[in-house]
Amino acid sequence: MNRAKQDPPRAPRAAAHGTFLSTARALATAVLLCLAAGAGAAQDAATEVSVKSGGSAGFARLVVETEPRGATVYIDGAFGGRSPLAIEKFAAGPHQVLVSLEGYREREFVLVASELTEIVITLELEELTGWLLVETDPADARIEIDRDGKQREAGLVELRVGLHRVDVSRFARETASFQALILENLVTTLQVTLEPAEFRLSELRASRSAFDPRNAGVLGSAELSFDVSSFGEATLEIRDAAGVLVGSAGLGPFSSEAQSYRWDGRAGGEPLPDGEYQATLTARPDPAVELADPEDTLVRNAALRIDSSLAWVPGSLGGAGSGLALMAEPFADPPGLFRASIGAALRQGVAEAAGPDLSLALAYGAEAFSVGAAASLAAGSGDGWLLSAALAWPLAERGAAWGLAATARATGGKGAAAALEWSQDGMAAAAGGFAAGLAAAWGRKGSWLGAQGELGLNAADGVFGWTLALRAGASLGGAAWRLGVSAEQAFDAAFGAGSLGAREPRAAVEAHLMPGRAPLSLSVACEASLGVNLVPAPPLVRASLGIAF
Repeated sequence: MNRAKQDPPRAPRAAAHGTFLSTARALATAVLLCLAAGAGAAQDAATEVSVKSGGSAGFARLVVETEPRGATVYIDGAFGGRSPLAIEKFAAGPHQVLVSLEGYREREFVLVASELTEIVITLELEELTGWLLVETDPADARIEIDRDGKQREAGLVELRVGLHRVDVSRFARETASFQALILENLVTTLQVTLEPAEFRLSELRASRSAFDPRNAGVLGSAELSFDVSSFGEATLEIRDAAGVLVGSAGLGPFSSEAQSYRWDGRAGGEPLPDGEYQATLTARPDPAVELADPEDTLVRNAALRIDSSLAWVPGSLGGAGSGLALMAEPFADPPGLFRASIGAALRQGVAEAAGPDLSLALAYGAEAFSVGAAASLAAGSGDGWLLSAALAWPLAERGAAWGLAATARATGGKGAAAALEWSQDGMAAAAGGFAAGLAAAWGRKGSWLGAQGELGLNAADGVFGWTLALRAGASLGGAAWRLGVSAEQAFDAAFGAGSLGAREPRAAVEAHLMPGRAPLSLSVACEASLGVNLVPAPPLVRASLGIAF
């Protein structure tokens, strides 16, 4: 049993009694005298009393503001309200105002108010404190007070007056909890002896039930974790569905409660095949430590799955979501994957650039869909900008030899950046719209050939119309690198105009690299409009840095 002894409070230190005395200048219609409880000291710097014209005929107006808020205000002994408090009809004449909040020093004022005045009392309440001295055995035990998440060493700590919960813990010892009463300017001593802990083993937990070893970072592994209460060691074995041992590790000796092991799903440096795997943990307590449950076998299991359909490869992020520069990818990201990228772009050979100069993009893969958002600031125009949001809903099963996804996006912008999306003349004062489409591809994530069609409603410079975009793309690569090419041909028509105009086609080539096994990707893309005879205009070169977790 843990033991604690709480000593009676020690002799107090000399208390500094706050005093308050203040006079404020009177207006032609008001006289105010404000005195704090106590005598002989100057007004506290954290207290401000002011008076000005206000109130109504026959009355003054009283305002009380405190930090912290919620203090109880008594007027002449009667409850007046809680701060911040405003009394519109405050009777003229002398009054006693008491401000009280549990754990803080009371403040008392004497006011002499005249009609047609507003009296404002602003004060920072002084917290009442005492001290807690915790002495522990063992001496290196950790202290937590009021479950604030802060682990302290044993010793002296200043606390506000009142009851406090004190938790004392140490590895291989039983945790103990106590209530300590803190009195103003006094020291309360708590002496705690922690008893040796019996050995307990938690369940074996997996951070991801399914993963793909070909992915980078945490997406390519699973962390197995468990907790122990005392000294010992363990063996972890991982076997495939046929019971063949594919990995093992010795863990311990334990010196802390939380234990973990990250399995990368590889053998001999190569990814293991798709399938179900079982992790078995067998723990052994130190001979000197007793078991909490003698019937506990101290064996724990966790199921894992290697699934190559959860692959993530480096790629673009933009207004159409994740994929290639000009085409949305119809393959789903692994559930729970969050991606972000920041980049810059430069249009070569054009004095007044018409493309985004800085960009920020985000994407998240949920269980059934993925969402993305992007923002761009146009170069050259000074005030050009573009905001977009995208949604992709995969319609094919993960791991299928083809991909199909419904896409939708909303876009709005101004200046040159908006012109890239909706305007035909290379510049738009204001533009925006909504588009939906279907993207399909043959292949697997990373290496595929596909096409996308999208129909949108839009407005550019106050003219409403519709847009049809046809896109195609090809990708080649895997978990460490990727090459891609994509193209777009868009057609515009204004409502009521009756004519369909074709924009200049666009094409892009890009390369993505994921150095090492870190979840960082470097991307470079070159995009250009194809003019007469498909002669490319000065290209837009993009470079970005992305991260996934």
